[in-house]
Amino acid sequence: MERIKELNRYQKGILLLLAVMVVFFGVIYGIVTSRVGFLYKDVILLPTEENGSTIYSGKISGQDCRFTVTADKTVTFRCDETVYGPYTAKEDPSAIPEGEVPSDRLRGIEVREGDEILFRGSVYQADSFWMLTNEDGSYAGFNITATTTNGVTYDADGNVVDPMEPDVSDIWSLIDGPELNRKGSWLAWFMGVLLSALTAASILFADELFRWNLMFQIRNVDRAEPSDWEIASRHIGWTVLTVTVLILYIGGLQGITIL
Repeated sequence: MERIKELNRYQKGILLLLAVMVVFFGVIYGIVTSRVGFLYKDVILLPTEENGSTIYSGKISGQDCRFTVTADKTVTFRCDETVYGPYTAKEDPSAIPEGEVPSDRLRGIEVREGDEILFRGSVYQADSFWMLTNEDGSYAGFNITATTTNGVTYDADGNVVDPMEPDVSDIWSLIDGPELNRKGSWLAWFMGVLLSALTAASILFADELFRWNLMFQIRNVDRAEPSDWEIASRHIGWTVLTVTVLILYIGGLQGITIL
């Protein structure tokens, strides 16, 4: 306690900030990692059961959005007042492109929106996503889009597209039974806590560490006093370490864990 009292305001401020971040992000990580659901547009949509249907709901870009998957595997998607679908899908081995071999991971499917065929071909289940191949053997699902400063999104051909509209892989995932995800990695939080502890130790024992580094270079190390440059370097280092801890915490919240 006496050691802390001898610190200057900047050092005490860094220690307080590190302690606050440990507690604050510990609570945030607890909340975020407890939210398990369907990942869509980098948002976890939480599942609930309603009248025999499964609802995946949440806020995307400030809009109330929800997927509804009925018992007969019909999918609709609603964002505020805009409704997409209904979408249906069925397995059809004849849709598999020539040369591909059916397996547990590769199946032929046909996806429709109403009476319109959106996709017909094969779907291959990779570790964390679906790979789609059209019936003619061309690849599907790799759409390139660009959004202008006024918020309008265009595809590679210059056509206006709705960025909220679900693609075939999302629809098929919901129909086939989606893998649930959650955000946040506790490993990043623990790394942040460890770095915080090391930073705190470097503040509390700054002079001891300074003299330890000089022990093998000069005599009478107990008489050595840190220069103004040494003190400035310490402050810069503590600032950089604190910012790094913050980046670790925030970065860890963006990670996706597949359950």
